[in-house]
Amino acid sequence: MKLSASAMPTTDLQKSQIERAREQLIELGEKYHGRDIPTEELFQFMDIEGFLDLDMRRNLKYVSIGNGNLTEEELSDLEQEGGINSVNLFVDKFGMTPICRAMRQEDDAMIDRILSHPDFDPNIRNLNDDHPATPLMIAAEHKPQYLERLLAHPDTDADLMDKFGYCALAIVLQYHPQYLPVMLASKKVSLNKNNCNSGGLLSFAVQKADTQSLELLFQHGASTEGFDNSAAPILISLVRERFDVLPILTKYGCKIHVDDLRDQIAQGAIDLDKVGPHIIISNVFTAAELLNEFDWTG
Repeated sequence: MKLSASAMPTTDLQKSQIERAREQLIELGEKYHGRDIPTEELFQFMDIEGFLDLDMRRNLKYVSIGNGNLTEEELSDLEQEGGINSVNLFVDKFGMTPICRAMRQEDDAMIDRILSHPDFDPNIRNLNDDHPATPLMIAAEHKPQYLERLLAHPDTDADLMDKFGYCALAIVLQYHPQYLPVMLASKKVSLNKNNCNSGGLLSFAVQKADTQSLELLFQHGASTEGFDNSAAPILISLVRERFDVLPILTKYGCKIHVDDLRDQIAQGAIDLDKVGPHIIISNVFTAAELLNEFDWTG
C-alpha cells in the first residue's frame, strides 16, 4: 500500500468528495472515541483523487503507521516521501501525538523510531484541552514502562507541568511510585522547583503513607525549607493520621510552627488527644511544649 501523491482536485465533484472524506474521517474519530482507526476503515479514502495531497495526507499516514499494519517497505516509502519526518504532527481531531499513540499501542519499534528521529520534540504536548500533556506525563500516568526511554532523550524536560500544576515526578508518585527510582536516577527532575517542589512531592508521599518513596525523596535532596507549604507534610500526616511517616519527616528536619498546629486544632481537623502521643514520640514537639502551648498532659 504505497501512499503516493495524487493530482490536485480540479472539478467540483472532486472537491465535494474531499469535503465528504473530511467529514467521514471526523465521524470515524468519534466512532472510535479517539482510539486507533482500523486501517481497513481508511482504505475508502485512498482512492479519492486529491485527498492525499491535502494537509490530512500525512495525518492519514500516521494513523496507518500507528496501527502497525505497514510493512518495512511501505514504511520506507513513507520516509522517502517525508511522512516520517513530521514526527511531531497530530494524528487526529483528538490531538494525540505520534509518540503517545505508539506508547498507548505499546509499539516498541515505532517508539524507538520516533525517539531516534532528529526532528522529534520530546516535550511536545497533545493538542487536547482536557489533557495537554507531554509524552513524559502520559507515560507517568499510563505507560510507566516507557519513562526510562523518554528520560534518556537529551532534550526531555522533566520539570514541565500539566494544566493542574503537576510535573511527571508528581504524577509518578500518585500512580506508579515503584518507578520513582527511574525518575530520580535520570538526574533530570528538580525536587525544588515550581509545583513539583519538595513540599508538594513529600505531601504526595505522606498522603499515601508511602514511607519508601518518602525516604527516597529525602535521600535525593528533598527539603521543605524555603517553601510556603513547608509545614504541609507534617500537618497532612497529623490530619490524615498517617503516623508511620512522622518519624521520617522529623528525621530529615521537617518542622511545623506551634501556630500551624493551633489553627488545625481550632478548625477541628486535628484531635490533640489522638495525635498528641505521636507528636511526642516523633519529636514534632516535646511533651513540655504541648503542655505549655496547649495545656495538654496526655
